[in-house]
Amino acid sequence: MVSRTQDLRRWVPALLDGRLLTARTQAERLHTLPTGVPRISYGLGLLDTYGWLGHNGDLPGYAAIAVQSPPTRPRSSCWSIPT
Repeated sequence: MVSRTQDLRRWVPALLDGRLLTARTQAERLHTLPTGVPRISYGLGLLDTYGWLGHNGDLPGYAAIAVQSPPTRPRSSCWSIPT
């Protein structure tokens, strides 16, 4: 799948606010477990890094992350990084 930054800006809020899944599934996703790296945990396709929630992925030579800040001050951030 190929996504543009604009696509991710719409997808991440929908991913986090429960629009896309049942309440039970969303609750399971929001339960994250430690990764061994301080303040970074991962759930069912959900990254929690310093309170920012979203999703990350990579391919050889390329990495991307799309996250949103905690609900008290929602802001989104998407970036792509050549590796």
